[in-house]
Amino acid sequence: MQLNRYYFIDRSKVVMAVMIVMLHSLPLFNNPTVSYYFSRILDTVVPVFFCFSGFFFGRHTDLKKSLRHLATLYLFYAVVSWPLSFIVFKGLTIWQALHKVIFFGTFNIGWYIIALMWCMIIFAAIDRVKQAAVRYTVMAALALLSYAVCVCFLNSYPMPPFIVKTAVVYRDLFMIPTWSFPRGILFFCIGFFFFRFNLKFTAAQSLPLLIVALGLYFAELAVGYCSGHEINSINFSLPLVVFAFMAFALSQCRPEADNGRGKLMRQISTMLYLSHPMIMFLLYRATGINSGLPRFAATLAVFAVIFVAYHYLYNRRYFHWLRYAS
Repeated sequence: MQLNRYYFIDRSKVVMAVMIVMLHSLPLFNNPTVSYYFSRILDTVVPVFFCFSGFFFGRHTDLKKSLRHLATLYLFYAVVSWPLSFIVFKGLTIWQALHKVIFFGTFNIGWYIIALMWCMIIFAAIDRVKQAAVRYTVMAALALLSYAVCVCFLNSYPMPPFIVKTAVVYRDLFMIPTWSFPRGILFFCIGFFFFRFNLKFTAAQSLPLLIVALGLYFAELAVGYCSGHEINSINFSLPLVVFAFMAFALSQCRPEADNGRGKLMRQISTMLYLSHPMIMFLLYRATGINSGLPRFAATLAVFAVIFVAYHYLYNRRYFHWLRYAS
């Protein structure tokens, strides 16, 4: 019998993919305050995705295999989502377009895959350093600096001059650092360190930590919201939330009979995350639905039909290319 040690993470990914669809369907509520805080809950999902990826990359650190898989996945959805490329590249110079291709991607949701590839390349390169203390210190320092740059860009916090100057350099190099690997590398690092340092927490330890982390996260947002200062979800307390959720998720992981369910969950989460922008685009063109619960429900309904068709056609002749979708 095949066992899956991380089935809880596989299930979590499906829930988080649905939350991403919610995020891109906002607003879902008529109350602006409720919508604000609900959107900030949804904003925690992509950082957790980065953290999960860092954890599993830390287990294998097979850069070639990982890049080959991600590049194939990216190219598949780049082709499927080609109409969205016109939105991404509209009004850009050749140099700006090249920046987009290298650090952002050719379609709007593709930035995550590009950023993830850069995180893997950077960590694989640093991981070649023989002295463990040196390589892990460099990883942590780079991740923290990158995150500080993003906090500087996205919030009204006063930042040290060094961070501000570094942010300018990042902007010149990456054009949109908050939509490239600087946004995710700290969360990738957290997951990577969880595996490398064999960090383990019980549910009794991790759940209170997660509650405290979420409390600090929303307290930080509330202070900014009430004072009129713009405080983004990329803030000082978000890394603690991601750390605490990773600790809780691993505390829930234990060997379970799989029978293919884990793979199915991973297929659902990957396909939903990468295909939903194109589904939303086509729905808008066909029906005019552009936000709210109708967009959310219609997107999931269309995806369900696509996913059933995918499984029906997957092993049939002339449709083996569909394997790249997952």
